[in-house]
Amino acid sequence: MLQHLPTRDKLVIMAATMLGLFVAALDQTVVATALPRMIADLGGLSLLTWVITAYTLSSTTAVPIFGKLSDLFGRKALFIAGIVLFVAASAVCGAAQNMPMLISVRAVQGVGGGMIFANAFALVADLFAPADRPRWQGLVTGTFGLASVIGPVVGGLLTDHLSWRWVFYLNLPVGSLAVLALVRWLPSFRPHESEPQIDYPGFALLVLITVPMLLAFNWAGSTYAWDSPVILGLLAWCGVAAAAFIGHECRAAEPVIPMALFRDPVVAAAMLLSLLVGTAMFASSAFVPLFVQGVLGRSASNSGLVMMPQMVSFVAASLVGGFLVSRLGRYRLVIIAGGGFLSAGTFLLSRVGPATTSVGIVRDLALIGFGLGLMMPNITLAVQNVAPYRVMGAATATATFLRSTAGTMSVAVMGSLLTQRIGVEVPKHLSGAVRASLPAAEVQRFSDPQVLLDPSQTARVKAVFDGLGDAGVTLFRDFAEGLRVALAHSLAASFTLAFVFSLVALAGTFLLRDRALRRAPAAGVPAAAEVPVVEGERVCGGS
Repeated sequence: MLQHLPTRDKLVIMAATMLGLFVAALDQTVVATALPRMIADLGGLSLLTWVITAYTLSSTTAVPIFGKLSDLFGRKALFIAGIVLFVAASAVCGAAQNMPMLISVRAVQGVGGGMIFANAFALVADLFAPADRPRWQGLVTGTFGLASVIGPVVGGLLTDHLSWRWVFYLNLPVGSLAVLALVRWLPSFRPHESEPQIDYPGFALLVLITVPMLLAFNWAGSTYAWDSPVILGLLAWCGVAAAAFIGHECRAAEPVIPMALFRDPVVAAAMLLSLLVGTAMFASSAFVPLFVQGVLGRSASNSGLVMMPQMVSFVAASLVGGFLVSRLGRYRLVIIAGGGFLSAGTFLLSRVGPATTSVGIVRDLALIGFGLGLMMPNITLAVQNVAPYRVMGAATATATFLRSTAGTMSVAVMGSLLTQRIGVEVPKHLSGAVRASLPAAEVQRFSDPQVLLDPSQTARVKAVFDGLGDAGVTLFRDFAEGLRVALAHSLAASFTLAFVFSLVALAGTFLLRDRALRRAPAAGVPAAAEVPVVEGERVCGGS
């Protein structure tokens, strides 16, 4: 452990840790902003989503694997290696000459990002005892939120004034500075004192669960129907692999995800909350830009500004929550309060309609961000407060892994609900004159929210209405208004689902027990608080 280090050394290490995390978090929002220019330069429109998907698949899968490896081999080498890999892949991404090259290197970059995420939050536990940890967890989580705030702005500026390639080149100097500081100031240490035993079967089974699962939820409802053989086959595969994984992990000497941890009620409740918070977090915000652009008629850059208050309040709440937990010495009330803010924000968001204004959306997102800021760092703290130090990296990474995978699944479910509701709402809100002026097949073909977002599609549809004569202008205006209202009601249904997720998360906060934050190092907890993982012993579901 590093809790004996001088304060100056800890400050330098934490600054470098947050810098490395900032680079990885910034990349996710910066790249999304630059995607249209990448496509214009490299071509490959059909591969557009894979620029994001390749990174998500590899980074999500890498988090629990490298969280466990950091327990076995130490965090310094893996954290630095993660930043180096991320920076090197960034340089190659910036020099990419075609989409397949960019996508393949993005997958490598995602592994580096997963190594960073797996180690950054665990390092806080290495440096500080639980009682001193809340403010630092808040700062680290706030760093993630800050990157989300400025990412779209930085991405837009670099893309407009330099090139989309600088979105990746930006990572080089910042990541290099973090590496130099960590090499100089972060000592080498191993949380796990015994001879490392790598759980290769566990790693393989985890990959065989995560990759098909993320692919299934990314493809379902868009590329393939939910009941298609491809999606059902992938989900069935995941179920079989998950059963094999749990059975193996219950008996593994050094499991990737220590199942014995879940026998502690605090860890079990906190992991459940990680899952629920991830579901509510992504579900509440993923479709807000669609509402701002499609219903309110604002630009893409304006939708980024509307989203910014959520991240600002998230950062503020992370800091406020850390201060409160440090003063109180307990986390449960702060997490419950966060669940209340999250539920209030998603409830108001579920009430959106055609008359909703940007001010109303900003208010709702600010409440959601504040709730998430109070919850996320303190859920991690609750896990770290009771987890044995020898599996601290694995425990922390598991919470992150559950939050990310739940977010992916919730967005897929909401997207499918949105598609289903659009099909129901559009006929209800198109005037009789519009429906009478066009064949039913044409109405169906034009009833796509993309018509409200893409100027080229808008122009094509408008040209069809212009061909109807003098009434065409009025009919097109009525058509666009009907489509706007239909989209508003459809999104309200999706946001209602986000509210349901938030209510379940709020109920889950009451399952979390409060345990006083220890002031002693984690290794000094009483033996009764530790749940040993013994080779050959069944630790799942009893003896």
